[in-house]
Amino acid sequence: MFHVTSRVAFSASIDLVVGGDTSRRTHHYLLEARVEGPQVDDEGFLFDITKLNTILNELKVRWGEHVLNDLADFRGLNPTLEQVARVACHEIAQPLVGLPLTSIEVTLFEHEKEPAPGPSAGYLMRLHGDRA
Repeated sequence: MFHVTSRVAFSASIDLVVGGDTSRRTHHYLLEARVEGPQVDDEGFLFDITKLNTILNELKVRWGEHVLNDLADFRGLNPTLEQVARVACHEIAQPLVGLPLTSIEVTLFEHEKEPAPGPSAGYLMRLHGDRA
């Protein structure tokens, strides 16, 4: 199985509910996306990684410097690391439908002090045929 990985860093605020109390927090995130597939093409590539880079940069623009709770992507969600990773995975998967990929895995790190990432959470999506 082959895989490629790309990363993007961005900052965003969240209104996190913990134990019934809500607090606003700003985090510096590192979003890592790994896509996997069974074979490479005739040129030796799993797929054009610039497509993955573009998707991640679009998420950075859409989510960066915003309060995630205020965005439609997170409406009704408590934006925990786990939920943000899940939403990111689904957003990344949509433009990749139809490519010969078997899975997408997203890991979201809180990295308060670069370059060492802090806590993380992930989400793994198995792809079946042309569906994400």
